[in-house]
Amino acid sequence: MKQSQAEGNSVGTMGITEVLIVDDDSDCLQILKAYLAVEGYRVTCASDGFEALTVLKTGFFSLMLTDYNMPGLNGLELCEEARKIKPGLIMIMMTGATLNRLQADAFRLGISSLLAKPLDFSELLGVVRKLSPITPVDSTLPIGATLIR
Repeated sequence: MKQSQAEGNSVGTMGITEVLIVDDDSDCLQILKAYLAVEGYRVTCASDGFEALTVLKTGFFSLMLTDYNMPGLNGLELCEEARKIKPGLIMIMMTGATLNRLQADAFRLGISSLLAKPLDFSELLGVVRKLSPITPVDSTLPIGATLIR
């Protein structure tokens, strides 16, 4: 069952956590998409902040994973605009920059977690699982069956 966008966090059909990944590095996007999809998350990708805002306006997402350093809108600017569109959106930022420099701004904007690049995939998955509003669906189970972890 879908929640309306007005309810804040949006969970897609059949309780699958919908994740939006935003990064201007296409290789990084594909790796992250494959990694989270195998874990049972439904993933949509955007290659920059402007594309991400367009996708957010039309889709149901509970979590956004974004890079900081991107052309156009950087990750902080994207998160600030995303908060206006989806106030309950859970946001995680990845960065190769010094975390201390971004920490105050990130948390002021409601970013739940900052992750250093290069990413530690087990740390990423742990953060996503901790922050996800529900358990992802196991892609090996029949449609409608939910994996309880």
